[in-house]
Amino acid sequence: MLPGPVNVVVIDDETGLYDQSITSVETGGYAFQRMNFEIHATVQGQPRTTLKVELKKNNETADSKTVSLDDNGIGKVDFVVRPLEVGRFAWDVSIPVDPRDVIPSNNYFPVVLKVVRDEVRVLQVSGSPSYDQKFLRLFLKQDPSVDLISFFILRTHEDLGNNWSQNELSLIAFPYERLFTEELDTFDLVIFQNFNHKPYFTYQSDELLGNIAEYVKSGGAFAMLGGDRSFDLGEYANTPIEEILPVMLGSSDGASELKFQPQLTDAGAAHPLIRLANSDDENRRLWEQLPQMDGFNRVSSLVQGAASLLQHPTAKDERGQPHTILSVREVEKGRVMALNVDSSWRWSYSEALEGGGNQAYLRFWKNAIRWLIADPEDARVVILPSKENNLVGEEMVVTIRTRDTQYQPLAAQSLQLSMIFPDGTKLLESISTDQNGEVRYSMTPEQQGVYKVRVTDVDGTVDVETVFAASSRMKELEQVQPNLGLMKSLVNSVKAQEQSAQWMLVSEPKE
Repeated sequence: MLPGPVNVVVIDDETGLYDQSITSVETGGYAFQRMNFEIHATVQGQPRTTLKVELKKNNETADSKTVSLDDNGIGKVDFVVRPLEVGRFAWDVSIPVDPRDVIPSNNYFPVVLKVVRDEVRVLQVSGSPSYDQKFLRLFLKQDPSVDLISFFILRTHEDLGNNWSQNELSLIAFPYERLFTEELDTFDLVIFQNFNHKPYFTYQSDELLGNIAEYVKSGGAFAMLGGDRSFDLGEYANTPIEEILPVMLGSSDGASELKFQPQLTDAGAAHPLIRLANSDDENRRLWEQLPQMDGFNRVSSLVQGAASLLQHPTAKDERGQPHTILSVREVEKGRVMALNVDSSWRWSYSEALEGGGNQAYLRFWKNAIRWLIADPEDARVVILPSKENNLVGEEMVVTIRTRDTQYQPLAAQSLQLSMIFPDGTKLLESISTDQNGEVRYSMTPEQQGVYKVRVTDVDGTVDVETVFAASSRMKELEQVQPNLGLMKSLVNSVKAQEQSAQWMLVSEPKE
């Protein structure tokens, strides 16, 4: 017996209405940066035909495949993507719209993919072993969120040119060509720690250093630390690396070996990179009590647009300004830090934190990495949709969270929220944060597609944006063509039941 009543509708044309559709797109919700990720799509159309399926990002085709549909008109296709940036990114799967298609809206399926970091991948290259190299390497190795690749005590071309056999060389080979060509974009941060490039890169210096400069401009992070093989002493003047540094090289005096106490600048007092305490006064006091540095690398001057966070108390640069010790710079999409000393390891022995052990050193480097990699989820202003992918008609809540330079909640902050709808129309609304530094904006998407959300302030210091998607999939319109296989099975089932009932009447004995 069938579990319920059967309603029969007679159709004149077995082919029914013409409709090709994308019935589902599965992403799993998020992907890991630099790791292959699959987007699975299921499409439906005319049985035993083929259908071209395209994957687009920012309205540009990223991939396309032709899928064969089975006897029921169903086909499945997998796209492999390798996201290189973290954040939310809009993709869409689409199929051609035939003039006969009665529901063209289901030929397009938008989806937003959230890309997150599995680990912060760091490349540390040191020109020689030192306390500074040892302490930084140990700190990075002990942090479970860091995937560290470290090179020091390296073979040079001179070592290889002295007719030594491979088994007679104790120094490790330095795969610099592969690191700075094929694998460079797999790192979140590259650190040159007292590293002189010429003995290793030789004639390829301009090419390999140029790759690093382009890597930074495309969103990478780079830090140069001081020592007798760094900055001008490492012969980086007039190289592509100098173009991205926050300091100008070409100093007439390469270094000073006199001890000194770095001083916070006005920019440094407000910058999260060197925030050791919550209050400004306490932060300044801690920096004043940290151990002295053992000298510093001289540079010509600070680059225009860069910020000096720590400076020398007495030394001047070639422009007569206080000599920078720690400086930062944003270069297009990337960030760069220059630390002109090789004795930051001494901060591990600070007594300033009153029994806090090496917290000054650890906090400094944690802040530095966080700032350099510019993690969007850890920014001072973030936009958090309740879902990356919503349904049309389903409520969406967008939370805006703000923090000050100390990463404390920024209350009563006036902001401007703008939202661009899939059809191009724009919504503008003034909002203000609560005591927790947050504001929640609720809306119900009525259009299928990608929504862009942007938050700004009147001073222009806040400008962040993100995306979410809304799709329209009505159950009653998922399959408008007649399911001939199901109909035939129902008819056969009814016929079988009728025959069974007739056999029971015939075989029933008379009283």
